[in-house]
Amino acid sequence: MKLGISMEPLGTQADRSLILDTSQQIEDLGFDFIFMSGHILANALGSALDPLVLLAAVGAATTRIRLATSVLVLPYYQPVVLANQAASLDVLSGGRFVLAVGTGWNNDEFDAVGISMRERGGLLHE
Repeated sequence: MKLGISMEPLGTQADRSLILDTSQQIEDLGFDFIFMSGHILANALGSALDPLVLLAAVGAATTRIRLATSVLVLPYYQPVVLANQAASLDVLSGGRFVLAVGTGWNNDEFDAVGISMRERGGLLHE
């Protein structure tokens, strides 16, 4: 069995040292995965730091643990650019990146990126 832990919510006081120190502790405790969610708007639980950037930093601070999205809302991203970002993160992390995607559910986030919630399924399929 493989076990992972989500770094969410990061909270409003999350900073570089806290994120990287916590990631190293998670790896030292023997977990197999660190997950970051893909929300683009901050909420009551905390910040909305970009998951790919966060995972790149975590990858540089760790050596073994797998780096995963949980989940990245695919309709928010241009597919070719995201594929390039994901491949880059996988190469730079030594093959440790796992991309999990979904359709999303937060209407405020869809409004923020100018996409109708009704279009999300078609965008994911595409």
